[in-house]
Amino acid sequence: MMGRHIKYSGEELEFIKTNATLPRVELHRQFSTRFNRDDVGVHNLEALRKRKRWMTGRTGKFEKGCTPHPNARPKGPNQNSFKKGYEPKNARPIGSIRASKEDHLLIKVTKSKWTTYQRVMYESYHGSIPDGCKIRFKDGNTRNFDRDNLEAVSCARLMRINGIKRRLPKAIRATKAARAYCELKANVIEAQSS
Repeated sequence: MMGRHIKYSGEELEFIKTNATLPRVELHRQFSTRFNRDDVGVHNLEALRKRKRWMTGRTGKFEKGCTPHPNARPKGPNQNSFKKGYEPKNARPIGSIRASKEDHLLIKVTKSKWTTYQRVMYESYHGSIPDGCKIRFKDGNTRNFDRDNLEAVSCARLMRINGIKRRLPKAIRATKAARAYCELKANVIEAQSS
């Protein structure tokens, strides 16, 4: 009942706990018959089960081998929308190219996967990309896919380079980037010798 706290005896609580896996209407019917409690509704027992975390054992998913109800299919405007082999009219074919929000070109490589165009071009020039590396444009032009303009850099070096870009004038960026590269190589050599 709304507005007041319902008290349950120990025996009632034990009965609800042991029968928590029953459907709520059946649990309420058995509870009302056994304890003669008309002041407790189905929603009260359900709220008690939730508060006490007495799970029903149901996951809400169809178990393997379970057949859906015959009327479980979509009705109305969606009843014929997604038949097997359906392709939306705005779907792009594999190999399509589009621009991302960051102005990088993306290429469609599978039915549902896009990757950056610079990765594809780097792999066609140099082979596979080393683990833990990103592809960057040396000159900063995201539309220049020349063989010499693409390089694979580690995430640590890329972070240093990007930090240099933001805070230094253009005249000394290249020198500072080369210095960062040398420092990272020295750190790697030092870590390997330790």
